[in-house]
Amino acid sequence: MVVKLLWIAVLLATDVLSIVDFPCKNDIKYHNLGICIIEKFHYDDLANLTEDSFPNATNLEFWDTYLPYFGVHVFEMLPADIQQLTFRDGFIREIYLQSSSSIERLRILNTDLVTLDTVSEPNYSLKQLSVRSPVYSAWSQGLLYMKALEVIDVAYCNFSYLSLDWFEGYENLRVLDVSKNRLQTIHSRPGLVMSTLEELYLWGNRLEFVWRFPDAFPIVSIVNLSENLWSCTWVTLARDAIRDQGIVVIDSDYSCKVGWVNNGGLCCRLHEDVNPVPGRANDDISSPSSWVVLADYILDDANDTVIGMRVGNSVVYLAKPLS
Repeated sequence: MVVKLLWIAVLLATDVLSIVDFPCKNDIKYHNLGICIIEKFHYDDLANLTEDSFPNATNLEFWDTYLPYFGVHVFEMLPADIQQLTFRDGFIREIYLQSSSSIERLRILNTDLVTLDTVSEPNYSLKQLSVRSPVYSAWSQGLLYMKALEVIDVAYCNFSYLSLDWFEGYENLRVLDVSKNRLQTIHSRPGLVMSTLEELYLWGNRLEFVWRFPDAFPIVSIVNLSENLWSCTWVTLARDAIRDQGIVVIDSDYSCKVGWVNNGGLCCRLHEDVNPVPGRANDDISSPSSWVVLADYILDDANDTVIGMRVGNSVVYLAKPLS
């Protein structure tokens, strides 16, 4: 009888322990903010997961998680009413979202994420997606099922190419941040319009121009274009369009390297002033060698230096003459 009672006590204790497998970090600061932090979540823990393994929190963060694959079966174990999920530091290579999840904000920060995908069913909950990973470089077709996205933030990732076609199905998208990637080309099929986009952040890339800017963004009101490899002709044309559309440009290039000039706050290459030739095929658009010179230089005859440039009816004077 004593042995039986002891065995029952062990079973009850085991069941209780399973409920508190991953308790919230004991930090009053985060507790007052309504954030539950779970630290040191490892791959070996998956075998014992149940619906009671995680605290019933609406804002859940995993810190220093080491888990190569975080799939749909794990999402099914998360609290039913969770609204924000964050992975911070650690190692998570692949994440597959659950379409029926109630999560509204998903942040994956410094986990070396490579793949982010979802099951092929519409999700109408996720509104904000943020990724920070130096090895994340491909936008999955499955993410098109995230129908409610309003904010896409993939700054500090590894994209070298971006197509606006990827985001065409997001009817509520207001903010797109692709800063600090390696972007050389932003593609757009003819006629595509991102009719809901209000903010566009492109700083810290390798862009020479953005095709159909700002025509593809008819209501955009805030842009950041600094720290790129702009052509001066494109900058001049873009500045006119920005002025006409009343767009607010935040941040500027304060100093330019040798051979470059500051055109209204953006460093650009004056000696490669070019403009796309109308009627060229799309593959020509991304190749500067297919462009033709459009700008006229303004010279100071006394010193034989370049003091500005003229494009159509626009004139831009340089802060420092070029010899």
